[in-house]
Amino acid sequence: ILTGFSGGAFVLAAPSYTAEIAEAKYRGALGVLMQLMMCFGILFINVNCNTDWKLLSGICLAFPALLALWMFFMPRSPVFLVSKGNMEEARKSLQFLRGKKAHIDGELAMIQEDVRRSKNIGTVGPIQLFTKSEYLKPMGISLVLMSLQQLSGINYVLSYSTLIFKSSGSDIDSCLSAMLVGGIQVAGTFFTTLIIEKFGRKVLLVISDFFICVSMLGVAVFFKMYEDCAECKFEATTNSSLDAFNSSAATMGFVSKATVDSFGWLPLVSLMVFILAFAIGFGPIPWVLNVELMPPEARGIAASICTSFNWIISYIVAKFIPTLGEEIGASSCYFIFAGIALVGTVFIILVVPETKGKSEDDIRNLFSGKPSQDVKKVPA
Repeated sequence: ILTGFSGGAFVLAAPSYTAEIAEAKYRGALGVLMQLMMCFGILFINVNCNTDWKLLSGICLAFPALLALWMFFMPRSPVFLVSKGNMEEARKSLQFLRGKKAHIDGELAMIQEDVRRSKNIGTVGPIQLFTKSEYLKPMGISLVLMSLQQLSGINYVLSYSTLIFKSSGSDIDSCLSAMLVGGIQVAGTFFTTLIIEKFGRKVLLVISDFFICVSMLGVAVFFKMYEDCAECKFEATTNSSLDAFNSSAATMGFVSKATVDSFGWLPLVSLMVFILAFAIGFGPIPWVLNVELMPPEARGIAASICTSFNWIISYIVAKFIPTLGEEIGASSCYFIFAGIALVGTVFIILVVPETKGKSEDDIRNLFSGKPSQDVKKVPA
């Protein structure tokens, strides 16, 4: 319970702190680093899949302990210090973050103006979040992105990864297959840190969700053939790990085992495409936009609501999708995920704004209907 509470708080606090200390031109790349570190953590666990869990738990204690110790030496965010009226400390913090020779007067003045505006607006409560369009629109977009992230099928796909590797004719064990999946996640997320400020958030989200849709269709088609293969079902009954899958498999035998075997490469390629597509977009970017889209006076409560909503959807998917898969078949679940990804792609194209390089004032104006004031941007 304590780990879940702390982890849930971290995915809200880390992007917020990063957004407040980062320059606009680096904000996206730095925001992705949280997801990159999470992927490194998953890969670390996968690499040590045969290590005694007590020893592994002890090793994992070191990482949050080092972070907690390190944060004592990190400055408070300039935004926070300005909001508390501590201008001298805010200047020192910003100078430390930008470097001793950096000219920070313009950026500090801009932070002061943003904080002044937020204070003039006052505290934003839940009622205002759902009644004022300047808050409702960005929060609504963030809620949809959080839903699309969890409804991409990431957890359901990973639960079948071992079967997908076996269906391709591979004889690698489940531990090694988990390492390969974790390695692709790390590589894809690292690649995102390099290109997010060049291509922007929206383009990467569109590419990500489109290929999630394509890869889900590939997996769905294979599992549909597998369900319609009587010979495959007969062989699979000897494997107790596939009981849930077999309970929904069809018995008509429309597809031969030879046909299924000839397409054994399809789910493996689809899995690799899915993991990479998720890593370059829907893994990290919803967390970045969860902070970027909201103005400072509403960021705390709105981002908290969106983060909680993400974990609620995650729980619903983990709790009910396996049961749904038993009732309607794994292939039907994958077709549903593909359909959700297709709808999500259209939603992103039509609704989600691009925030690359924009100041908080620019992003605020996107939802308030005011023209963007480029003169207030911090020079690169």
